[in-house]
Amino acid sequence: MRSFNKKHLLVKYNNYNTIAPLLQGAIGIFALNGGWLQELQYKAMLFFFRKKLKIYSKVFCRVSLCIYNTKKSIGIRMGKGKGGSHQLYKNITPGQMLFEVKFGNVKELSNEKIKWIQKIVFLLNQKSPIQLNTYIK
Repeated sequence: MRSFNKKHLLVKYNNYNTIAPLLQGAIGIFALNGGWLQELQYKAMLFFFRKKLKIYSKVFCRVSLCIYNTKKSIGIRMGKGKGGSHQLYKNITPGQMLFEVKFGNVKELSNEKIKWIQKIVFLLNQKSPIQLNTYIK
């Protein structure tokens, strides 16, 4: 199978994982392990980030929920339709960027703000099913 990722755009993390490159921000929040992310968990994470960071910076989301869970099971669907969508999911792979944080100026990025963002990620790791980490450009 061919890989369409350019090798010079990937960043190594801990010598064995690759993480996606930053596109818009200076700090990225990426997943350390894989798993499923539900719609309500995603909305809670997004609300938490935007509430804590809206004064100092802009938050960009890199995840789109794309897998539907329907009320009807697979065996019942023969000719009767799929049924209404029950909940949205997203399969998260290790190293996938979830959020990016962009400050107004690069000079505004100080050690205090970096520690503050790492503290927010630590608090989020307590509740989320996926372990997160920060990547600083």
